[in-house]
Amino acid sequence: MNQQYTLLHKYGNLITAFVVLVILLAIIIATSAGFSYFDVSLLASGGTTLALAALGGTLVILSGGFDLSVGAIISLVNVMLAAGYIDDSTPAAFAASFMLAILVGAGCGFVNGVLVAYARIQPIVVTLSTMFIIQGITLLIMNSPGGTVPTSLGTYLMGDVLPELFPASVFLVILCLLVWAWIKRTPFGLHLYAIGGNPEAARAVGIPLGRSYLLTYTLAGAFYGLAGFFLSAQTGAGDPLVGNSLLLSVFAAIVIGGTRLGGGKGGPVGSVLGAFVLMLIVNILLLFNISAYYSTIAQGVVLIVAVMIGGLGKDSELRKFLRLLGHRWRAMRHGRLASQLDPQSKYIDVSGNSPDLPDSRISFFKKHQKDLRISLPALAGLMILLIATQFLLGRNVYEWSYWNSMLVLSTFLIILALGQGVVVFTGGLDLSIPWTIALSGILFTGLTQVPTRRCFMHCR
Repeated sequence: MNQQYTLLHKYGNLITAFVVLVILLAIIIATSAGFSYFDVSLLASGGTTLALAALGGTLVILSGGFDLSVGAIISLVNVMLAAGYIDDSTPAAFAASFMLAILVGAGCGFVNGVLVAYARIQPIVVTLSTMFIIQGITLLIMNSPGGTVPTSLGTYLMGDVLPELFPASVFLVILCLLVWAWIKRTPFGLHLYAIGGNPEAARAVGIPLGRSYLLTYTLAGAFYGLAGFFLSAQTGAGDPLVGNSLLLSVFAAIVIGGTRLGGGKGGPVGSVLGAFVLMLIVNILLLFNISAYYSTIAQGVVLIVAVMIGGLGKDSELRKFLRLLGHRWRAMRHGRLASQLDPQSKYIDVSGNSPDLPDSRISFFKKHQKDLRISLPALAGLMILLIATQFLLGRNVYEWSYWNSMLVLSTFLIILALGQGVVVFTGGLDLSIPWTIALSGILFTGLTQVPTRRCFMHCR
């Protein structure tokens, strides 16, 4: 019994993802008129790109990081394969394209790894910056959809390893999982989980954190390049924005697969299952003639349910919070809360004046030393940009019209930064900003049109 509990506690999320995958697959088979090998091959190829990208993203998250450059790297690989078109279906063209995709992806990951491992910059900041840089390079190579990838990609990757028995896409995913199984048993695999679980403890026992981070991001970039390689075989053409839609789906697949955000627990096997779960949800909606717009709602619900199921473990944060909430409720009923026993103020005096020492005062610079250390580089950068604008572009930065136009253009971003900053202060990250803005805009536009229509009808 104890052994069964241990297995469920260790692989509960993975088992849940597998059960959900089987249920969704059974629904598709039951509702399809004649489920054939072609349907199996189509479903397999439909989820392979997301599965390969989730493999790379899982490695980064296991190390305690967060990679926002995955979609940009996939797009870069896609346009590079399409821009350097080779009208060739030979194995040599396939091998050359494969090497190009892996090298481009690994190169981008190497840059991320160097900045994270040796420059000691936060992974979110590094990958956000490289995402913008890679997107810019991608648009310089190809600013609109076009081009053609080598025909050998579709010939080999969209075909079968064994005719009518084994799709090439499934073979590619299994091969990557076998590579992961080998990596997990190497010293690097052990280091990956160690630095994700507790980096300070890993450093204390002699694990080389810098080298481990560098290898992690480089290997993750190689998987992103492989995902772009397969996506190019699917589309047959280049699109500079093709990878953007995969970014949030990658993290959704990773979480559904049971990998803990923050590192130290999980694995790519669950992420692959999560990727195919998301793909099957979209296909089921299409089978029932439900609008594709509902697919994102369904994926979000599945993601929340998966996280809640994963939070039911004995030592999970959700269980700890619920127990703490129960203790607090019982203490409040009996009047034993600190706020009920101590009538004194619960707020901390940060004015710089101590009631015990009336003459003691803390200087402004000493009180805000940490904040100034963070904000002064940004202020220095602003001054450099203003000087460059004045002398290089010939703009008069001393005129009020210049500052007025700058305020108009930047107010929108300032408001968003204030909102995101509150979330970041708590240690989180809000990825729902674009959709929240879109929903607010649509609702506001709809609400403001209602009185106008009523007034128009009344005037008539």
